[in-house]
Amino acid sequence: MLLLALAGCAQNPKQAQWMEPLSIQAPAVGTTADADDPFESFNRKVYAINHVIDTYSLKPVAQGYRAVVPAPVRDRVHNVLDNLDQPVIFLNQVLQGQFRYAGFTALRFVSNSTFGLGGLNDFATLLGFPEHSGDFGQTLATYGVNSGPYLYLPLFGPNTVRDGAGMGVDIAASPWGYLTPSDLAWLSYAHLGMRAVDARERALDKLDAIERSSLDPYASLRSLYLQYRDAEVRRAETSGAAPINGDDFDVPPVVKKP
Repeated sequence: MLLLALAGCAQNPKQAQWMEPLSIQAPAVGTTADADDPFESFNRKVYAINHVIDTYSLKPVAQGYRAVVPAPVRDRVHNVLDNLDQPVIFLNQVLQGQFRYAGFTALRFVSNSTFGLGGLNDFATLLGFPEHSGDFGQTLATYGVNSGPYLYLPLFGPNTVRDGAGMGVDIAASPWGYLTPSDLAWLSYAHLGMRAVDARERALDKLDAIERSSLDPYASLRSLYLQYRDAEVRRAETSGAAPINGDDFDVPPVVKKP
């Protein structure tokens, strides 16, 4: 929730099973990946507020979740959360004209929801239907919409103007809020909360490393996010958006501590 730079969410990207990693050299701060930040003063203020909220709420919860829940169980929870994202991914792949991958996503959702016991097991990959990502930010990019300036959003973290708007559309397009009976509305909030905890737990080690090694964590996260989204959009346009491996994006050398 706080750091979409490490993927993903909305989406959802599935960190343990990212496929076909790209080896991309991180640019130095001040180059193209970092240049489009006209809102930097505002962004840094929001980053500072988010950092405080994370330090005293989300991070401790994520650490407790890791300490109490065994890794195999956490992976099953992650699988269920990813399975719930498949309808929105399917919709965006259709809008992008990626009909082949939309078919794969539909088959993933059906097979994992049934034989995979509600998504607990990734049965679809065993059948030859690997995961592909898809969000409305990517969809807008395929129609020629520029990413716009970098934008650090309250609670949601790194974004661009285009991807922030796309995230709002993806949230509105999710069918689960509409299908949940009014007396079970708490399930929607539980889903959002669990998604936040799951994403934060998976980012614990990477974010701690950035905090320890970077002179400017804000600039490091900005660079990581812009690289990641640029690669993911390019992959969406050429190969159906197979998820990108976030570990292939390095903190820019100029912001590393000696």
